[in-house]
Amino acid sequence: MLVSGISRWFDVARRPDLWLGTAEMLERAAALMPEASLEGFAEHHDRLFDESGPRAGSFITHDVMPSMLLFPVRMTLLGQALENLAKGLIVSTQPGAVTNAGGRVVYAWGNKHLSIDLLEDAGLTLSDAEREVVETLAEFVVWAGRFPAPKFEPQAERRWNSDLEPVYWYLSRRLRLDLKVRMRAEQRIEIEDTLRSECATSDQEGVVVFERADAPTNPSLQVACDCGSAFRLSPRYPAAVCFCGKLYHGRPMHVAGGGMRMDIDIYPVRAS
Repeated sequence: MLVSGISRWFDVARRPDLWLGTAEMLERAAALMPEASLEGFAEHHDRLFDESGPRAGSFITHDVMPSMLLFPVRMTLLGQALENLAKGLIVSTQPGAVTNAGGRVVYAWGNKHLSIDLLEDAGLTLSDAEREVVETLAEFVVWAGRFPAPKFEPQAERRWNSDLEPVYWYLSRRLRLDLKVRMRAEQRIEIEDTLRSECATSDQEGVVVFERADAPTNPSLQVACDCGSAFRLSPRYPAAVCFCGKLYHGRPMHVAGGGMRMDIDIYPVRAS
């Protein structure tokens, strides 16, 4: 029973799409805290440490905790989202990043949380502003969003500000896009290998077209690639490798009210 359980989590840990999904859930949770700003937190957090007065150092006795006091929690969620994206990137490119060692899932990064080193391990080169975002959020992930005080003196007095917010979202988007591209590259290998085993291929003016001879020709869709090539996809011709190397994969889909249409997935150029 233990082996099957570990085996399941080992498989989960090796899937970049699940690291991406977890990052997106964390960011979605952070987005539900629009009032959790640094300014609101700075205005109210000193009351947490009052030794006298009606609040007596705690908001527990009040019906509602002011949402601005959730600022450290929001920062922790954003930091953990970046951490998941970085680890997803590592998993997507390093087959040995996750191993099953004696019934225990072992990660190549050990106990490392969000840090500049972790993002560099994922192949990222950071600007100065991005480094400041990572270093700031790292303190929230390690202690500032979870505990009232650190075990050790904080490394730097860093303050989140309005200038860093767009830098975070730019960095997050860059990591998400990089991870999705790498995932699509892996998916392309599997899909193209399956197509080559199931379909005949022909070269039509530089475009490699896959054909299922026993499938209907409708519905069909005209595809125009950015490189200038054009071809049609249908259940009979489900895929094509364009002149530029991209794979276009069409799938027939039912539509409301009856009928069919072709949905197209586009995969990046296959690495040689």
